[in-house]
Amino acid sequence: MSEHRTGSFLRTKLRGEFKISTKVGRYLTRPEDPDSHDRGP
Repeated sequence: MSEHRTGSFLRTKLRGEFKISTKVGRYLTRPEDPDSHDRGP
């Protein structure tokens, strides 16, 4: 549920206005070609 709320909020912002990091401090970046990106299981 929190992921959906966060996603809904971030859709209202420009990409350059925020950064997302994981629990261990890794920064997530947008893939070069989002359509061919493996989104996991």
